[in-house]
Order: sequence, then structure tokens, then C-alpha cells
Amino acid sequence: MQQGEPNQECSQTRPGCLAVPLGGQGTAACQYADADSARRAVTGLLREINANAFQRCHLPMTIAEVCDHFVQRELTKDNSWRSYSTKKAYKAYLNRWVIPHWGSVRLCTRVNAVKS
Repeated sequence: MQQGEPNQECSQTRPGCLAVPLGGQGTAACQYADADSARRAVTGLLREINANAFQRCHLPMTIAEVCDHFVQRELTKDNSWRSYSTKKAYKAYLNRWVIPHWGSVRLCTRVNAVKS
């Protein structure tokens, strides 16, 4: 099946759907009506991902910012990769120990020893 060629399986459920091979395996996803709408969606995602990179490129992130990013992306209710109890424990460790002690440290800072 060529890119942009109508997908027989998909067109049975969604007329006019175009096949866009993923990962070189010949499988197709039918989330977008055509290749242009798929490209626009990817462009929007890339814009969102890179938005903060250009604003923050002059300052390295702090540990608190990394922890916040981890909580927002990895410990959400929608993410089923970790169990509820694991997410709860990770948040507790971050809020009780990591952020208060290391939150203001920038990632480029070299730390010689960990104090107990």
C-alpha cells in the first residue's frame, strides 16, 4: 500500500480515509481524513513541544521544573503506565524530599556529595 492510497480496511468504516503507513510496517492509522490534515496535526504538536525550548534555551532547568514536568506528563490519571499507588508515592517523595532539598538546583550544577 502506498502513502495516500485508499485503505480498504479503513474505508469500510470511514469513507475517504487515506492510509498513512506507520513505522515502515505497512500498517495504517485512520485518524485523519487526508495527509495534509495529518501534517497539520503534527506541526501543531511540534509547535507545542518546541514553544518552551526557544524561550528557555539560555537557562538550564531546575530540579523543581523537571519534577513538575514529570508530574504533569507521567503521573496523570490518563497515564496507565504506573499504578495509582506508585503515582501517589512518587508525588509524595517529590514533594516531601526532592523538591524542598534540591528544587532550586539547576541541572548544570555539579554536586560533589549528597548530604543525608
